Amino acid sequence: LDLLATDAFLVYGAHLAGGRVNPETIDPEWWSARGEADLVGALERVVEGGDVAAALAGLAPPQPGYARLREALARYRALAEAREWGEIPGGPTLRRGDRDPRVVALRARLAATGEIVAAPSAEAEVFDEALAEALRGFQRRHGLDADGVLGARTQAALDVSARERARQIAANLERWRWLPRDLGARHVLVNVAAFELEVVEGEVPVLGMRVVVGR
Repeated sequence: LDLLATDAFLVYGAHLAGGRVNPETIDPEWWSARGEADLVGALERVVEGGDVAAALAGLAPPQPGYARLREALARYRALAEAREWGEIPGGPTLRRGDRDPRVVALRARLAATGEIVAAPSAEAEVFDEALAEALRGFQRRHGLDADGVLGARTQAALDVSARERARQIAANLERWRWLPRDLGARHVLVNVAAFELEVVEGEVPVLGMRVVVGR
């Protein structure tokens, strides 16, 4: 039991500190100054103090973004178990001022992830400003044009299941583990998929801009 528990601690600690997958096996040009985690030191602290959870937590990436993603993963896994939403029926573009039965499904979808509170049944089919603003928030978070209009691209993003979103979040948690533990008080983050750059100082974004990305 002692050998198995020790092995489990070291393997799990190594996964937390550096990821379950070596990024160089995916892309040989990947390079990141990740550093080496002191797994033996963490194990010694457990032996001395007995707080396994605290020792393992100290091996995980310390950035706030990692912690927020962990919270999101738990939330989306719970949504997947509850089967909180289905696909929005297909149809023409919807925008503020429209009245349509599909608006009910759109409202329910955004309510499931907390973007909006479900409206009374008498108003559920009306595409009002509150719904448009909630949709703009969803679009911003998913790298879409924040126009508050339900078009084909926005509907495709809304129709991604909670289970698939949880899988994507888990993959991005793994990518966090590939990064250096200390990004520096001032650093630049580039969202390649969204073509956006962000300058961060003291964990606060101070500058953002659109960028061209490529090889």
